[in-house]
Amino acid sequence: MRELKKGSSIPGWLVIFAPVAIISLLMIFQGPPWVKKVSEKASRSEALNLIDLGKQLLKEGKNAEAFLQIDGALKMCPDFVEAHLSMGLLLNAISRKKEAIESFEKAVALDPKKKELLYNNIGLIYYDLGDYERAREMFYKSASRGLRPAKIWRNIGMVEEKLGNKEAVIMAYLQAIEHRPTLTNLYMDMLKESSDEDVYAWCVDTIKIQLEKGLSQVDLERYDSKTVDSYLSRNAGLSSDYLNLARAYESAQEYQDALYYFEIYLRRQPGDLSTRNRMGVTLARLGRFSEAERVFAQTLRQDPDNVGAKKALQMLRGSDASDEDLLR
Repeated sequence: MRELKKGSSIPGWLVIFAPVAIISLLMIFQGPPWVKKVSEKASRSEALNLIDLGKQLLKEGKNAEAFLQIDGALKMCPDFVEAHLSMGLLLNAISRKKEAIESFEKAVALDPKKKELLYNNIGLIYYDLGDYERAREMFYKSASRGLRPAKIWRNIGMVEEKLGNKEAVIMAYLQAIEHRPTLTNLYMDMLKESSDEDVYAWCVDTIKIQLEKGLSQVDLERYDSKTVDSYLSRNAGLSSDYLNLARAYESAQEYQDALYYFEIYLRRQPGDLSTRNRMGVTLARLGRFSEAERVFAQTLRQDPDNVGAKKALQMLRGSDASDEDLLR
């Protein structure tokens, strides 16, 4: 290999044209892989900033401005699942429901890891549109994915009720309760969500070992019975699964089972006097009139002006009272 002689210099044309040639080659071949990766990463980061801004504008009721931001993110990164999801949520919020479905379907087509969220969102829109069969299909697809299924089974119960499938309604709400947020379910959800992520490998292995060897279902139940009851007492929305199931059994004329779940619900939400009165009606239907009377009397102790409880007590204490009278 020849060396430059001492005192010699690099030709001027080489200094000028070498960088230009390199840039030209990069433009022709779209740059080396690392340049493309950095560019894609920067674009996605910028798109995410636009999405966050769009979500904030949507909360503030600035729908047109929110649309511009999220649409900008889509133009920047057309294969970004989060952008299609955000556009779907925006379109649904401004009642452009069919277009919202299209946005969610585009997100599904990109094969994201958490498809259950998208199927659930599509199902909710079909439900709002009155297309209960397609809503049902989407909810069951979502449930089959297995992640955080309690709220999805709740939606299945809701749509099965619209379709008049009484047994399916009961099954759905039983599933919602079975998948309530217990410590065990939270551990399993954590495992499922992180099992595909290499970065969480150490965490998954640790939890698996703990679950398989050091932490049994029996161990967790001691904590579940207290933590879950406390959690459900503070979250009426989650307690409502028991109420929904009680009503489903009531609709199917399975009053003993209805009573059981009314009691569970009221232990967690004792201030729901309307449901307490409903439990009194259920007791009357079972012919347990003295117990029903005590329930209505308890309602009146909490609310002396409760019209439903007053009327029910008058009927129960009448000579020809029946449980059907209580429903009028």
